[in-house]
Amino acid sequence: MQFLKVITASLLVPVGMGCMLAIATELINPHSTADSKLSIILGGLILGLPSLGIGGWVAWDWYQERRKKNQARSRRIRSIFLHLIELQQGEITVQKLAQYTHLSQLEAKAFLDQKTQELKGTFEEKSNGEIIYHFQV
Repeated sequence: MQFLKVITASLLVPVGMGCMLAIATELINPHSTADSKLSIILGGLILGLPSLGIGGWVAWDWYQERRKKNQARSRRIRSIFLHLIELQQGEITVQKLAQYTHLSQLEAKAFLDQKTQELKGTFEEKSNGEIIYHFQV
């Protein structure tokens, strides 16, 4: 459904913009007659405004859905993080967070680095390269 919304908006918005551009160019054309100006303006408005309006609405709806989905994902990851911190008495690794949240190793590390700064946590790197993050419980 998301893909369909992106395709629809990607087609309708440029059509509407093209019609509005046709109106603008016809209005500034010094060689056009009053009848041609009227027909271009009416045709452009009849085709352009609905295309632009519907395309813009579909694009806005798609944006809102995507934003809500990202917020829900962030809440889920934050909840799992807090639960793991509680279970592990304040210690967590990148691998453990990635395993439970289904994030990539890079995303999990970036998340933990951010939370370390926000929550004033610390981290230590083991000799095998594993990083253990420590947070106050």
